Amino acid sequence: MKNIIGLAVLLVLFFSSCGSDGGSSSIEGEWEVTNLQSAGCDDPLDNLIFDLSDDNCFEEDGFTFCMEIVYDFKPGGIMIGTSSITFAGMTSSEVEEYTYTIDGGLLTVCDEDDECSSATYNLSGDLLTFTYTDEADCDVTASARRK
Repeated sequence: MKNIIGLAVLLVLFFSSCGSDGGSSSIEGEWEVTNLQSAGCDDPLDNLIFDLSDDNCFEEDGFTFCMEIVYDFKPGGIMIGTSSITFAGMTSSEVEEYTYTIDGGLLTVCDEDDECSSATYNLSGDLLTFTYTDEADCDVTASARRK
């Protein structure tokens, strides 16, 4: 369970750690994470795959977890990140505001303290995929669908 919550938190922290133009071919709009994968980790227990495409819930070690992560990229380089995790009937939610910039295929997101993180990203229609290396040296890939 620690690994699951940790990976979700790392994904959110990636966006809490720096705009783009409008239109359907841009990153602007709401994106809901549908798949989250952590691979190549120093600790093999940190290698995880979460398929959130059906009902945002998944099974891990006999427990059911529900997780929803939504990123709303707004004009002017503002992004609102919303996340919630439900386990054993308890839900923890967070809403944060960030700034973002795009330079080629690199997405950089900064928090209110100007701590920034970057990821390579690919936008194909209504599918956004981004990849970065987290603090545990895991290669994290997340896929999101336009809402």
